[in-house]
Amino acid sequence: MYREPSIISQFNIGFIKSIPPYSIWILDANTPQAEIWVGLYPFRDDPEPTMQLLPHKDDEYYTFFQRQFELMWEVSTLWEPHTSKDNVNSL
Repeated sequence: MYREPSIISQFNIGFIKSIPPYSIWILDANTPQAEIWVGLYPFRDDPEPTMQLLPHKDDEYYTFFQRQFELMWEVSTLWEPHTSKDNVNSL
């Protein structure tokens, strides 16, 4: 990602001050191709169950996890990578 500046502007990571029971990735938000991926964090067990949610197929769960993402994002701290030339060249 460091080597492709156009990707950096489209990818964000936020941190919250609590440990959620799942991870949420939203791809192509607000488009017909939108997807939500939810990874559940099990307690002392593997593998980590993962669900793909689509707005046209999983309406209730898609809406729930989209709202959860938005609530977490509102309280998150945005991570900003160091993109100096020295850092890029060291990758």
